[in-house]
Amino acid sequence: MAHHYRAPQNYRAPQHRTHRVRSAVRPYHGVFVYGPRPTHHDHYQSNPVSNSSQVQKAHLPKRRVDRDDTFAVGLRAGSIYGAYEDADGYADVGLGLTARYRPEEFLGLEVALSHHDQTFEEDSERLQTVAQASAMLFATPWNRVSPYVLAGVTTTSRDINDDRLAGDNVVNLTTAESLWGLHGGAGFEFALGDTVALDLEARYISYANMSSQEPSMPGAFQTTAGILMHF
Repeated sequence: MAHHYRAPQNYRAPQHRTHRVRSAVRPYHGVFVYGPRPTHHDHYQSNPVSNSSQVQKAHLPKRRVDRDDTFAVGLRAGSIYGAYEDADGYADVGLGLTARYRPEEFLGLEVALSHHDQTFEEDSERLQTVAQASAMLFATPWNRVSPYVLAGVTTTSRDINDDRLAGDNVVNLTTAESLWGLHGGAGFEFALGDTVALDLEARYISYANMSSQEPSMPGAFQTTAGILMHF
C-alpha cells in the first residue's frame, strides 16, 4: 500500500531570492535596466497543499530623485580664466542662464549663456559673452548627488581693449573677433529636493579659430555654480 505525504497546514515553502547585484546595469524579468541596486527580488512562492504558486512583489530599488524626461532652467555665476602669452593670467567673473533637458535620466542636453566682465564698469577693458551647447552623461542620477561629464561647442564674442604689462613694456590688445571651439568638463548635481538642485561645474574651452598674431592663449577655463529648477 502506497503512503502519501501531506504537508502541514501551516507549511510555507521558502521564498527564492536572487543574489545582490553590484553593477549599475541589472536584469529585471529578462530586461537589462540601468538603475539603483535592489535589496532583493522575490520570484515565486509555492503552496504544496493547494498546488498553486503566488507571484511575489519585487522589492524594487529606492530612488531619491527622478530626472527622467524633465526640463530644468537655472541661474549660474562663475569665472572664466584666460591668459596672454607674454603676461599674467586673468579671471573675469560672470552671470548667466542655463536650460537643460533630460530625455533619459542619465542623459542631458544643455544650452547656456553667460556674460563675463573685467570690472562691470563703463571703462571695463575686457567683455566676453559665452554661448555653449553641451551633451551630458550622469552617473547614479537616482541619487541626490550625481556626478557627470560633458562635452560640446562654445562660441565667445569679445570686446577687448586691454593694456597689459609685457616685461617692462605696456602693450595694447584691441579686438572684437569672436572665437569658437570645443569644450569638455565635469560637475556635480546636488538635489536639494524633488525640483531644486545645486550645480557645480568646471570646463576647459579650446578655441579653434584664434589668429596666430593674437597674444591670447588658445584656451580658457570656466568654473560655475548655479541653481536649477526641474519641471
